[in-house]
Amino acid sequence: MNTVFTKSEKEGGGFLANKKIIAIAVIAIIVIAAVIIGLSMKGSSSKEAASDELSAAYTSLAQGNQEQGLILLNDIVTKYPKTPAAYQAELFLGDFYAGQGNFNEALRFLLDANANAQPKELRPLALARIIFVWDMRNDFQNAKNLSEEFVKSYPNHFLTKSVYISLARYYAILNDAENVKRVCNEILTRFPGTEEATIAENTLRALG
Repeated sequence: MNTVFTKSEKEGGGFLANKKIIAIAVIAIIVIAAVIIGLSMKGSSSKEAASDELSAAYTSLAQGNQEQGLILLNDIVTKYPKTPAAYQAELFLGDFYAGQGNFNEALRFLLDANANAQPKELRPLALARIIFVWDMRNDFQNAKNLSEEFVKSYPNHFLTKSVYISLARYYAILNDAENVKRVCNEILTRFPGTEEATIAENTLRALG
């Protein structure tokens, strides 16, 4: 891949406009979250009831009954707060409302999950979604700040490489070349031999 950051890309072309990396990460998040929830559902009857309702919600959605699925997900958040299923429902609802362009509603669910989710492994998944929402809103300052928080808080998370690339992108959009170089060098140090390292190397070469 010969992708580099260029000044012209700020206007909406090339790599800076391509949110593919974040979209792929969101798909991965859903898969990983499902595994985490499955492992954490053993316990109280309320957790089991919430788990059953979450399964019913996913079944409705899989069958194309979006309205019923959304009703069930919202019901889980209301009836079974602070359960793993409720936080999983919040992640899904955050995805849904972000996809609808209802960013305020998406953030309402995602911010709660990021702050309070149990198990704690769900929290970085929520934070990655929040970064995605700010990216979709073209609020690159907030996206940058939260990306910095992510890479510092979760240095070994499976999403960290993608977040690092997004972070370099946000600094490029904000015309902060020094921090683009810093982030690219961090990528080269931490993730040698990866696609992200190739992007970072090409970016540094372009910046001179």
